[in-house]
This record gives sequence, structure tokens and C-alpha cells, in this order.
Amino acid sequence: MGSNTKQPLAYKVFFTKRCEHRFRKLQASTQKEIGKIIDNLVANPRLGYPLKDPVLKDLYSIHCAEMRIVYKFTDNPAEIELWAIEHRKHVYEELMRYKSATRQVQVC
Repeated sequence: MGSNTKQPLAYKVFFTKRCEHRFRKLQASTQKEIGKIIDNLVANPRLGYPLKDPVLKDLYSIHCAEMRIVYKFTDNPAEIELWAIEHRKHVYEELMRYKSATRQVQVC
């Protein structure tokens, strides 16, 4: 008998250039915690919540302690693009600047 179960999508993760730069400036312990969240997103990118601002409507956010990870994803192709990793107090201000950055660096 054959199995009719769907294989989960293997999402590839990309950073925008600004997001990659910000990530590299974080402390190693913070990078590790964010890495765990990213691993969870690879398994299920719908873990975050959609942003409500009309300008940011295609983006999602997930919390990691005092930080926010803002990203968008597509199922076809299965990709997650990280747009911002910032402190919760500054993330949305910074995100408006990041919104125009579209260059990607593959990390996973």
C-alpha cells in the first residue's frame, strides 16, 4: 500500500542585505535565539502574524524576546525572505526603510 501523505515544503531562507547586516551585528546569543525562530519558520512560515498596515500587508512578524523578525514568504517557490530583525521599539520605523531593499543573500 502506498502512502498518500504530503511532504512538507522545504523553504529556502533569504536575508535582504540590510537585514543580513543587522543580523551580523547582533550578539552571538541573540543570533542563536533568532536562528531557532528561523528554523521554526522554515517548518511553518505561518507561525508569525500578518502585519496590518496597508504598506506592509504582504509581511509577517514573529517575536523573539525583545526583537521582532519581519519576513514574507511564498509557497511556490517555497521561500522566506527576512526583511528586518530589530528591537520591538524600532522595527516598524526601520522596516519602512527596508521595504525598498530587495537584494537577497541565500543563507539556508
